[in-house]
Amino acid sequence: MNELIRNIDQSHFKARSGAVGGVYSEWLKFEISSRKMDGF
Repeated sequence: MNELIRNIDQSHFKARSGAVGGVYSEWLKFEISSRKMDGF
């Protein structure tokens, strides 16, 4: 039972960190493209 809870917890954490990583990489792309426009 405890193992099952741990597995669910791990997959939930992976999904959450994956979502955060996706948002961060999207922001990074946006940041880089806006800096290119500014000429930095």
